[in-house]
Amino acid sequence: MIFTSATLDSGNDFAYIKRITGLEQAKTSQVDTSFDLAKQMEIYLPGDLANTEEKIERCASLLRENGGRALILCAYASEAELLYNRLRAKDLDFALLKEGDQDSSLLVQKFRQDETSVLIGTGFWEGIDIPGDALTMVIVYSLPFPAEEPLALAKREAAAAEGLDPYQAIDFPAMSIKLRQGIGRLIRSNEDYGLVAILGCGTDAELRRKVAQELQLSALQSDKLEDRPRFDKC
Repeated sequence: MIFTSATLDSGNDFAYIKRITGLEQAKTSQVDTSFDLAKQMEIYLPGDLANTEEKIERCASLLRENGGRALILCAYASEAELLYNRLRAKDLDFALLKEGDQDSSLLVQKFRQDETSVLIGTGFWEGIDIPGDALTMVIVYSLPFPAEEPLALAKREAAAAEGLDPYQAIDFPAMSIKLRQGIGRLIRSNEDYGLVAILGCGTDAELRRKVAQELQLSALQSDKLEDRPRFDKC
């Protein structure tokens, strides 16, 4: 059997996927992306968002600056609902589309057709393809750590039984894979460009460091909004 994906590894190795599939002896190989990500994408990773109110305000500021054209990824449906209602109250100059209001395929179609619209949801971390000017910013509102459900709990218990730290062995790798899947919604062709804004670290400096390390960010020069360089269309 051959497993292939842009996001099977975590921490630049395949220990997590091997552990959860039981394929400890699997052979692995990695191929670099064909996209020039350093040119096409910037990651904004602030470390000063102390509460929900600040996250919502930062989110609104990013949307205004970008003129919409954004996908906002949330971890929980209640979170997406709250964010949608708060943003709608700000009378923004573009349409807000929320997962659950209509069939997801119809929402994605509307998002693609209305180039300044914003799509908010929890189910768009993977499986949607929006090349071009309709999507020039992905906002990760919260980091997608595994939910407290039976399968995730069983994985944590199995890791602990092996003497491993469940957070390091299960939770963070699962989150990082899904995070990179979400980030991957931005660059779908050699002509795409834009910004990924990861707002989910709050003021947790260690988590922010680990996320930056996972994404192989050599420097965090983009931790301030005003320091972001402008993108010229490729």
